[in-house]
Amino acid sequence: MSIETAPLDAGEVAHLVADSASRLFQKIGLIGAPLARTQESQLQWNAAAWSEVVNAGFAFAMLREECGGVGALHTLTILQLAGAQAVPLPLAETIGANWLLSEAGLQPDSGPLTFADGDLDLESDGPEWHIRGSLSQVPWARICDIVCVGRKSGVPHLLRIDRDVGMTSEGSNIAGEPRRKCVFDARLTADRVARLPDDFRPSTTRRLGAALRAAQMAGAITAALDMTLSYAQSRRQFGRPIAAFQAIQQLIAVMASQAATARVACGLAAGAIANGLEPLAIAAAKVRIGEAASAVAAIAHQVHGAMGFSSEYPLHLLTRRLWAWRDEFGGEAEWSIELGRALIGNGKLDLWANLTAITKD
Repeated sequence: MSIETAPLDAGEVAHLVADSASRLFQKIGLIGAPLARTQESQLQWNAAAWSEVVNAGFAFAMLREECGGVGALHTLTILQLAGAQAVPLPLAETIGANWLLSEAGLQPDSGPLTFADGDLDLESDGPEWHIRGSLSQVPWARICDIVCVGRKSGVPHLLRIDRDVGMTSEGSNIAGEPRRKCVFDARLTADRVARLPDDFRPSTTRRLGAALRAAQMAGAITAALDMTLSYAQSRRQFGRPIAAFQAIQQLIAVMASQAATARVACGLAAGAIANGLEPLAIAAAKVRIGEAASAVAAIAHQVHGAMGFSSEYPLHLLTRRLWAWRDEFGGEAEWSIELGRALIGNGKLDLWANLTAITKD
């Protein structure tokens, strides 16, 4: 006897995804973790934590539903929650790399994977392919295979490069997350290369990275707000919590408005992904969330005072990530220029119509 069950509606799916992600990331994230574990997790690969991420299906979140994905909106919710807990894993990178692999007809993988903003030179070499060029600041390349674009006579191909291919120099961003410069003069087998459509834009990987980083930043911004409010309510000065002082209330109100705007902009980025990585919406989201990140990080440290700068207190795990992610896959200045050029590029200065068109579905 079979039992028929009603399909879940969108609200129920959103709740299940958010609940599952929240419980897992609270367990494996750095926020609230002991200091020793926090310092260790920044430097060492946590295979057990990654296995839990894969088992939850999050590595494949942005694939089509029939391939195990949950859609762009739920994917960015997952990344917001990961950003809020400072999860020290290449989750956004693997999600983006798997989406690129799937779109190119290559096999997605449980990872870990990363993808890079940049093109390599590509030549056919008998049954193999020859790649040349360099990629800078590749996230998590020390432990991840790299997905990137290569071009043969201007025709774009997607490449999957093993982590031990090429010459590399180690580095990290301001948050301590691993970053690498990779220089290639190597060969790839045919199963690691797939042709992309001729209209594939060089900026596609940058747009994808910007949208995913925007979600992580939105989560970290909300977490920094919550942490600051909790601190202001518990820290006492002159016989009462500092949250009772009007100046502190004003600062926290500004933070709250910036956090709310960041969440709205994150929704704009989700719509842009669902709409084929629509560039103007992604540009607007990355610019606005970057501005919010700067304001929220500054106010959070202002309210916390000296405590916020100590390594024992977790605020820096959020603010240093905000400062780093703000500039990755294009900062506010770069995206603002692109947004401005697009809005007036048709020669008609109908600014309001052009701006409101960004948010249309």
